[in-house]
Amino acid sequence: MPVSVLTLLAFLIGGNVHDGDTFTSIDGTRWRLYGVDALELDQVCGGQPCGEMARDALEQLIAGQQVDCESRGRSYGRIVGQCHVGDLDLSREMIRAGWAFDEPDFSHGIYSYDETIARDHRRGMWGMSGVVRPREWRKLNDTTTVRASAK
Repeated sequence: MPVSVLTLLAFLIGGNVHDGDTFTSIDGTRWRLYGVDALELDQVCGGQPCGEMARDALEQLIAGQQVDCESRGRSYGRIVGQCHVGDLDLSREMIRAGWAFDEPDFSHGIYSYDETIARDHRRGMWGMSGVVRPREWRKLNDTTTVRASAK
């Protein structure tokens, strides 16, 4: 079901980006980007704060923009949404920029080509050493906030 544009509007006056694939709209709704798994906020790649960099990338895509999302389900208290700013699919843009992984179990592989291109061109995290998939990082770091990789 499409969510009202008003629900997600005016990110500049109250929305909050939590990490590279999760944000809260001004009405308090927590959104999880569909089909991706972005770096965890505390992740470090080659000594660089790549998790924070992923969050900053999503923040830049959203800031001051109208975000439209279509619900694709729920995951751990968040609505999973295919979200757009204008014609830009935010999941695709995060992968293309090299800050998120395609999760084909959920995306059905629609972003796999974008991930290959980002990796081949060493964009974002792909230009750093020590990149670990977020789900593996969560296991290695025994995070208490267990969540589905990309529902």
